[in-house]
Amino acid sequence: MFANHYQTKFGVQPVFKAAVSTGNVTATLVGGKTKNIAYHGDVLNTTARLLGLCKQYKRDILFTHFYLKSLDSAPFFEPEHIATLQLRGKANESNIYAVKNMLEGQPNSTDFKSLKP
Repeated sequence: MFANHYQTKFGVQPVFKAAVSTGNVTATLVGGKTKNIAYHGDVLNTTARLLGLCKQYKRDILFTHFYLKSLDSAPFFEPEHIATLQLRGKANESNIYAVKNMLEGQPNSTDFKSLKP
C-alpha cells in the first residue's frame, strides 16, 4: 500500500527489519530539567540481538519461541525454525523462528504453547 506511494514520490521503496520477543520492560524517567525515558529489560537485549541476525539469515523478521508461546491463538503465518543459538549476553540458548508462509483464511491450529524454550 505505502510502497507504491514511496516508489512514486521518492523513487525507492522502504525496507524494514523487525525482531519480536516477549518479556518485562521497566520504564524510568531520568534527568533533571531535561527528562528522558529509559527502558530496561532482558527482552530489549534479546530483540536487539535478533534484529542483528536478520541480515545473516536473510529474513525481514525474526522472533523467539517465547513470542509464539505467548500467543492466545494460532498466528496467520507458518513459523520456520531457523536456529537454536546462545545469543550474546544470554545464559541459555534461544530457539529462533522466521515466517515461512503467510496463511490465508483462518489461522492454523498448531499448538505453539508446547514449544520448548
